[in-house]
Amino acid sequence: MQLLTLSASCLFLLFFIGEFIGIKGFSRRPKSRTTMWNINLVFTVLWITAITLILFQRTSGVVLALVLSVLWIIAQIRAHWIPYILGAPQEYRQEYQRIFKNTASVLPRLTKRGVVPNLYHTLIFILLVLTIGSGITVLVG
Repeated sequence: MQLLTLSASCLFLLFFIGEFIGIKGFSRRPKSRTTMWNINLVFTVLWITAITLILFQRTSGVVLALVLSVLWIIAQIRAHWIPYILGAPQEYRQEYQRIFKNTASVLPRLTKRGVVPNLYHTLIFILLVLTIGSGITVLVG
């Protein structure tokens, strides 16, 4: 299971770095020196730390990956999945569309007032769930 935690964490890090780069049709590069850019940078450094600790068979790396995953999945649920399932105010939908209009989505629209998470955020969510599940399994035994 530690190998699964390591694999999911590494894939998540690659996706996260991909967001810094911006991959046309998949993710959009945040403007540098914004709050979101700074948060992404801090999380990237912490993910690299977690992966390094896991590689050296340190339980602290699994704990750090688990904490980061839980924090990031909460942010993902608030920003993408609640508005997808329950709908969102008009202003939020317009801003979401402006930001993610040139990215691919694979999920169907659930409500007229909802937003549809793009492929990038759908895959990130899956990787976070894998990291959390495998991390808990490693820690519990």
